[in-house]
Amino acid sequence: MADPKDETELSIQWTKKTKAFVKGVNDFVERGLRDGWENAGSEPEEDGSRAALAVAVLDAVRRANEADNVNGLRQRFPPAHAPFVAMLDDVAQSVGPVLFLEDGAVVARLGAPYEEGSVVIVRGDDVETLDGIQMFGRSHDRAVFAYVTAEGFKTTQGWDGRVIARFQRPTGNKGFPEDLVEQAGDWDPIVETLIPFNDGKRLVVVGPGGVFLLTESSASRLFPRPESIRELGHSLGHQVSTCRPHKANRNVRLASSKIADVHTVHKANTKLWMSSQQLLQRGHQPVDSNGLCQCDPDRPCHFA
Repeated sequence: MADPKDETELSIQWTKKTKAFVKGVNDFVERGLRDGWENAGSEPEEDGSRAALAVAVLDAVRRANEADNVNGLRQRFPPAHAPFVAMLDDVAQSVGPVLFLEDGAVVARLGAPYEEGSVVIVRGDDVETLDGIQMFGRSHDRAVFAYVTAEGFKTTQGWDGRVIARFQRPTGNKGFPEDLVEQAGDWDPIVETLIPFNDGKRLVVVGPGGVFLLTESSASRLFPRPESIRELGHSLGHQVSTCRPHKANRNVRLASSKIADVHTVHKANTKLWMSSQQLLQRGHQPVDSNGLCQCDPDRPCHFA
């Protein structure tokens, strides 16, 4: 058990350093918005002092949770991101999508879309793994749910309710120009987002390989269009493989991102992420499953 005096001193140091860093970033953003970014001066950088405290702070937060002593925890140890970045490759786990059900339960997918992952349902302190479900989504009216399983896609009325429709998984080269289909090969597209229509009889599937519209009897590519695929093929000397993200993409995003305590997203980071999704961005806002900003890439995006 940690010495309360040591933990109090740790809290004082962490709070002081975190507030100072946040103030520096907020002042920088204020100057940029007021005077222009070229006149904002140097962007504040972490000096490593909080990273040196990160393991001890994480241990203190875990002890507080185990002892159910969480009242005022965020005040004792203000949340931060940057000091823990070095730990992410070893211990981080992507979580999403997350949906709240009508009965108060929470459904979440653990693992990035390119990973096998798992889907869990949380009721109070009980966590149950839902075997067979790889990904899920919900309709705009919140009444219809969609699922990816080993057998394909399906929609139901309500969570785990009556099956409305079943769909076959589209092939990755669906909608390619005929002369590029064989060269591109075939694969199962990675699914990042499922959007069932309110009637449950149509389903939009979004992923790095494209956007597809499924019905019970057909599948069609909405984006990118064949002419865009051909244009990309010509620019790459017909070496077309579309986007098949893997763990390296995640590492690039994490390593390049300087999203700090105030969630500031920088021009270079946004452009880096957008370039990795070039097949999806032409004329559209990018579909962001990693929390990166979708607004104007030419200036930082900050949230209250």
